[in-house]
Amino acid sequence: MNPSDINTLVGVGGNLGALGFIYWLVWRTTNFTLPNMVQVFRDTLEKNREAHDNSLTQQRSDFREILVEQREYFAERIESEQEKMEKFIEAFKELRG
Repeated sequence: MNPSDINTLVGVGGNLGALGFIYWLVWRTTNFTLPNMVQVFRDTLEKNREAHDNSLTQQRSDFREILVEQREYFAERIESEQEKMEKFIEAFKELRG
């Protein structure tokens, strides 16, 4: 074997090694890395969606409780004002009459 044949074999071997590495890298990326990244993204998205739904449910519940408290408060205030007004009307009738 002459030296130019050895250089050619080394060059071809080096090129095949580099191409083999590139092929492996592309195969690994498309078969493992990207699918894993997509799955992690979907899992995280689902967890965030559930957390958001739970948060909205809690906010709605809190809002309903506040509305009930406000209705009761306003009902008490209206009754109180009505009693004051009735007393005022009775006092006014006594003064007139």
